[in-house]
Amino acid sequence: MPESEERELVERLASELAQMPEFKAAPTAAQRRRIAHAQPEIAALEADSRPGYRNAAFRAIHEAAEAVAAEADSLYRELEGNLAELAAECEATLSFRNAGSARARRERARDFLAEKAGGYPPPTRLLELFLDTPPLQNVRTGRH
Repeated sequence: MPESEERELVERLASELAQMPEFKAAPTAAQRRRIAHAQPEIAALEADSRPGYRNAAFRAIHEAAEAVAAEADSLYRELEGNLAELAAECEATLSFRNAGSARARRERARDFLAEKAGGYPPPTRLLELFLDTPPLQNVRTGRH
C-alpha cells in the first residue's frame, strides 16, 4: 500500500473509531480493540496478508485510542474544577437518591460523570474524589 494511501486510510479509520460512542465508552484498551475488530473494514485489514495492511489497522486503532484518551483527559480536567457543583447536581438526581447501596451509588455517580463528559468513562482517581465531595460523601443510604 502506498504510504500516502495508508496515511489517509489510518486517519479516516481512526477518526471513525474515535467518534463511535461504544469505542469512547470502553474503559480498557482491550475492549477498544474488540470493538474496533468488530468493524468490517478493520477486520478486513487485519485479515489481509499483504505488507502494511495489518499495520494500518493497528495504527488506526492506536491513533483512535490516543485521541479518545486525550479528549477524555481534557474533559475531566475541566470537570475536576467543578466537583462540588457536580456533586450537588448528582445528589439531587432521583437515580442517585434511590440507589440502595454504596455500589449502586458508585455506579450512578460513574454514569453521571460519563454523561457530563460526553460518554467517556471517568478515571478512577476522579471518581473517588467525586464520591468524597460533599454532599456525596455524607450519603449513608440511597433513600432520603
